[in-house]
Amino acid sequence: MKPADPWPALLAGTNADHGPVRGDVLSRLGLSTDDVFAAAQPLETSEGEILVPSTTHMLLLSASHAARDLFGPSTAKSLIDAALLLQRRGHQVDWDEFQDRMVKGRVEGPVRAFLALLERLGADLSSLPAHLRDDIRGSRRGCGRNSEFERAVEDYIAMFPDEPTMLARARRELLLCAETAVALRRNWYRLRGLLRLG
Repeated sequence: MKPADPWPALLAGTNADHGPVRGDVLSRLGLSTDDVFAAAQPLETSEGEILVPSTTHMLLLSASHAARDLFGPSTAKSLIDAALLLQRRGHQVDWDEFQDRMVKGRVEGPVRAFLALLERLGADLSSLPAHLRDDIRGSRRGCGRNSEFERAVEDYIAMFPDEPTMLARARRELLLCAETAVALRRNWYRLRGLLRLG
């Protein structure tokens, strides 16, 4: 069986399109391409059989891609796909593996924000273990009306009527989409590049 161009249709009945996946996203998650293909399942399509990532890997990839793209307009699809995946196949997620990779990849904050957005937007998170549901609810404490989390929720509800400014994107990256050290390092490299500091 020949692997498909790596991620054409991650879940039957959705528009999931996560490829090609760049190695930096996978390595940040501690999720190698070999790991993904080793856990992949065959899916019969009208074009023949393809391999699709496990439900656990699909959810991690959806969360990672949404955070990488700063929970912006192009990520609504990732949230919809994840909501459908959890509704249809949430019982198949290996939550121990999910949390282990989230911790190893140092993407706990962004993945929790992703899950909290799903919950706030009405997705069925009943398949999440109670401690993880409590954890994401706890991570929303202190997120008042003017918090970045609430701004993201409002953006999704309104379907992003305005293009985010550079400052808004930087604020969202720092407060919601990356661990603080990662966001600061990325922005340091950006600033060095702009100022040609070597």
